Amino acid sequence: MSTLSSLILVFLSIASVFSFTLRQSHNDNMCKTMGSILCIKEELAIIATVANGIARASKEIEETIVQIKTLKTLNLHVNMEINYTQFNVPIPEYHNEFFQVNNIDKEFLRELFFEAHNAMLFYYNSIEDLLNLKVEYADPIDQSIKKIQDSLRYEIICRYRSALNAFSQKWKSVNEIGRINFSRQHRLAPSFTHHIHSVVIVRYLQQWMKLINSVIVNLESKFF
Repeated sequence: MSTLSSLILVFLSIASVFSFTLRQSHNDNMCKTMGSILCIKEELAIIATVANGIARASKEIEETIVQIKTLKTLNLHVNMEINYTQFNVPIPEYHNEFFQVNNIDKEFLRELFFEAHNAMLFYYNSIEDLLNLKVEYADPIDQSIKKIQDSLRYEIICRYRSALNAFSQKWKSVNEIGRINFSRQHRLAPSFTHHIHSVVIVRYLQQWMKLINSVIVNLESKFF
């Protein structure tokens, strides 16, 4: 039995003890009632698969917008917003460090889950702000981004909460996490602003999805 598999058995017993308390203290209605985990490896495998799907969908959204807007002008404003927001977005500290170390321990693993969970909530909230703009003619893009938001919520955030539940680790609620603070310096048409914000969000998401997938794929080779 691998070390990760052995840890799963330990997690199961821990989860059964703490699940009721965690359900009471962490319920923000984002997920179904949290209970014991059947298999962390399966949860992580699903997260990795969904992350790949979100990365592809994000790229497709960007390509669709590029076909609608003038590329040079769009990229100019997108790059301005990325420069403006880069210090406001979550930094993948543990995910980057993961690739610089030979092995990780249980505490590092917990921090990986916690970091990813909080980052996904951040982009969930950022998408919510985008959808609340309710810009005319933005429905096709909004529908695609709403699908990403739902996947973030049900297939990634909630599965990370299952993993954190096994650690008896408190997680932050959706209202405790921020969102992208875009600049308000540009006097642009609402539809153009919507497209700029959309591209910025999906670019950040593509970076995170690739990181999450790569960490999960390589996790068992480094965890001891």
